[in-house]
Order: sequence, then structure tokens, then C-alpha cells
Amino acid sequence: MQLTKKDYSSKIKLYYNQKLDLELAEKIINYLFYGEEDRGEEFTLIKNDRKGTEVFKFVFKGETYYLKKYFYRKPIKRVKNLFRKVEAIRHFKTANKLLDCDIPAIDPILAVTFKRDLLTTDNIFVTKECQGIDLCSYLKKYNYNYKDRKILIKRIAKLWAKLLNNNFLHRDPTLENFLVNKNLRLNLVDIDHLYHLPVLFESLIIDALVRFNAESCIYFDRTNSRFLSRKERVLFLTELVEGYEFKSDYKTLLNRINQGTIKKLIKWNREDLVNHIEI
Repeated sequence: MQLTKKDYSSKIKLYYNQKLDLELAEKIINYLFYGEEDRGEEFTLIKNDRKGTEVFKFVFKGETYYLKKYFYRKPIKRVKNLFRKVEAIRHFKTANKLLDCDIPAIDPILAVTFKRDLLTTDNIFVTKECQGIDLCSYLKKYNYNYKDRKILIKRIAKLWAKLLNNNFLHRDPTLENFLVNKNLRLNLVDIDHLYHLPVLFESLIIDALVRFNAESCIYFDRTNSRFLSRKERVLFLTELVEGYEFKSDYKTLLNRINQGTIKKLIKWNREDLVNHIEI
């Protein structure tokens, strides 16, 4: 789906699918770009990584939106964006592709760009709220039984398989990428590091699975949660292999993922977690 472009001013451009809510766009622009007072207190800062991104929650006309603002100042980031679309536009297009492939993901509403000077273009990606809770919070807060845990593992694997079958690869996969609703249905909500590639090499897929496995181990340790058992990790990989055709056989995949995870944990100075990766 091609994005529609509208000039809001000489410096500010709006990108959307089919329908533009200009009042919504103006409210966002005035607050996030011009710093006008938020008299209604509709905007809530929920994340600031201090590296050039902020995430806001915004309630407008009874609807809840999430806004991610990108305002990088490091020269390398600014130069890169001279030769590619800025983050908000790239992620908007990625979200559209996901939905076109019937992959449950965020609902993109608007991208706003503000060209401050020749090298600097701040931008905002606006999405509508998805119902549910992020998977990390769900695992931490809710008492769920083995049956629910098994359902979640299988559904995460199936979603991974669907992404791979449509040539999507997440280069920074974590449990926080997913939102889970009361019916244990999953939505992909973090797509900043999701890439749509012409060809998927198996080595790249295994690298992503290794990172996902290692990040999950660290999360389970940090939250004092139960680690995945060997049986559960086998269940995940079995579902994934059933949904996506790898070149390597199952045993080879399992061994490469386990060995890679151990090396990753050691590299991250988390040797204390290696015993949780059974060969």
C-alpha cells in the first residue's frame, strides 16, 4: 500500500494510508514539535531512552494512540537518513506489509516528519493502541498454568514461522516485542528492528533465534521467573520447524541455537545462566 503524502508546512510532511485526521496531526505536531502546553494532559511520556527516541501515550477523542518520536543528533544517524526514508516512514511501510500478509501487528495511523535543517529530520510514528499487555508483564504479573504456557510457546513459534515465510526477520527479538490479550492471542508491537528482506539466509535466522533465547534467559533471571525447560524449548523449535522449512535438520538447528546462546551469554558476562541451556 502506497502512503499518501500531504504538506502541512514547508518543513512538516504528513504520511498516512487513506484517511487523515488533521486535528489529530495538529495536536501531535503542536505538542511534540512546538512544545505547546498539553492543557488536557492527554500526552504521557512512557519511555525515554536518552539516545534520540521517546514514546508517548496519547488519548484523543476517546481513542488511545502510541507515538514514537525519533530525534537523533548523532552524525552517523543523521547522515544515514539522507540516503533512506526516516524511521517513521520505514516502520509505517513495514506495518502495512505485515498487515497485508495477515500478520497480527500494530495498526499504523500516521507518520510526521519535521525537517529542521539539511541533516536533521525529526519524525513521529503514530499507531493505534492494541488491546492486551506486553508478554513480559503478562509472564510477571499473571498466574498462568502449564496449559497456557504451552499455548503461548506454540503461538510465538507460529508467529515466528509466519514472519519468516513472508521474509521478515527481527534483528533484536525479545519477549517485549509481543502483546498478549485475554484470549492468549499475540500481536507484534515492536517493529523498529524488523526487516523485510529479499532473501533470508539461515545463518541470520539462527543468529536472531540465539539472541531471542539469550534475552529470554536474562529476562527470566531478572524477574525471578521459571526458565524454559528443555521440553518447552523443544516444543518451540518443533513448532517453528513445522511452520518454516529450514535447510538444516532439527538436531543441527537445536545444537547451533544452544551453542550460540551459550556463547552469547558468555559474551554478555552472564556465564551464570549457561546451566539453563541444556545440550
